[in-house]
Amino acid sequence: SFVMSFPVGTGIDLVHVFSNASGVLENPSDSVCQVRMPTGESYTYRYSEGSVTRDSTGVFRRRVLLSVPGDWVYRWTGTGSYPSTSGDCTVPVDPSDFSPVY
Repeated sequence: SFVMSFPVGTGIDLVHVFSNASGVLENPSDSVCQVRMPTGESYTYRYSEGSVTRDSTGVFRRRVLLSVPGDWVYRWTGTGSYPSTSGDCTVPVDPSDFSPVY
């Protein structure tokens, strides 16, 4: 299967859609995005703390700067009335001969 990779220094939006058993978009009590960098550093972002954006009912987003090459791993979790998880997702990041400019 084809896996899209990104050049180091790229900013991407990690997006997740939460819905109930009938497929209707619903907001969880909290939306949590966990990100692990290839270096092993992990970060947790929460809608309740203002570090995740809700674009519309059930649709949440976190912007991430892919600052080092390697496999980045992320997972979304919804809590409360509509608990769910995305499972682990991988974003491959390619190295560059140039240093990223931010």
